[in-house]
Amino acid sequence: MDESDAIAMYNDIPLSETFASYRTGEQTMPGYNTQFELTVDDMELIEDALRTTSRSLNSAVLEQDADPLHPCENTREVDASMKRINDLLGRLHNQKNFYRPKSGAYIGG
Repeated sequence: MDESDAIAMYNDIPLSETFASYRTGEQTMPGYNTQFELTVDDMELIEDALRTTSRSLNSAVLEQDADPLHPCENTREVDASMKRINDLLGRLHNQKNFYRPKSGAYIGG
């Protein structure tokens, strides 16, 4: 089957039947990828980018708060964004494997 046959076959299916088949479970929607191949450097880059974004959002809010004549109109959106960034940074931190010796007492520091 070539591409034109596939397109013709797809166009022959009424849209209502396509969605009905998903509702009845005849077809499954594609799922999310749960396996990622990221290096430690990739994770550091992501964390640094999130921290930089958080700092710039915080600085923007502080600058606008300093000028009472020009209040920040999107403070709630910025707060929601900062909360999401901090939550993500926390989840990334909680997934890290920290070094612990296999034998002997662990002395942190």
